[in-house]
Amino acid sequence: MIKKKFSMHVLSFIFKLLCTLIIASVVGVFVWRIFASQNPKSMKRLIANEKLCQAYAANDGDLTLFKQDFDSITRADHNSGYFSITSAVFIDEADQVQVVLRYNNSTLKHIKEDYSLSNVPDRDTDIVDVTLIVVYDETPDDKTDNSDTSETIRRVRYYASGEPVADKKNIYNYRKFVFDGIDTDKSVIAVYADFYYKEDINYEKEPYGSLRIYHAEAANKDVSLKRADKKNIEAWLEENK
Repeated sequence: MIKKKFSMHVLSFIFKLLCTLIIASVVGVFVWRIFASQNPKSMKRLIANEKLCQAYAANDGDLTLFKQDFDSITRADHNSGYFSITSAVFIDEADQVQVVLRYNNSTLKHIKEDYSLSNVPDRDTDIVDVTLIVVYDETPDDKTDNSDTSETIRRVRYYASGEPVADKKNIYNYRKFVFDGIDTDKSVIAVYADFYYKEDINYEKEPYGSLRIYHAEAANKDVSLKRADKKNIEAWLEENK
């Protein structure tokens, strides 16, 4: 009887220990995925270019930065989970937005399958073309004519200024783009990021993926200009006197 009770106690202890280990493993994997998917440092810093640095100097370093909450990952049947926008920061005084694209290694495998390639594209190669579509309201004082088919709606495509900054972290690949000339005044209804495979760029066709990064009716959230950003901008200004 004593042996039986002892055996039951041991089995109960082992069962609880296994449950604890399983839960700890699941939590550990979840926490690891959160930290693994966070932007690397290179993606968190603003890219210093002429437009941004001139705006910084003209406004004595007082810049208005903001972002909006948006659905940050593609979810259509043909691109579910392929592309994610992890950051889209608008800089008012510079008429600029800096966008971070993230895709993991499985996206490269999907591209191989979708385009019948002989090999999976190299993760260090720029394989995604990113442009912005800004939707303008030609009659901003009249909000009743803003349907997609309205003749008072105008769409303009913007191209990145220069090559993107590239980085990678674990299974994730990152590209940071700068877009100049983006002024979110009252005539702008929305801004979308369009994605195309670089070997299949046809802007007349539906994009490989698209995500909205701004809407006039959504709330803006302030973004602080970090010390590292200021240092980066001031270094650029010093080098380009």
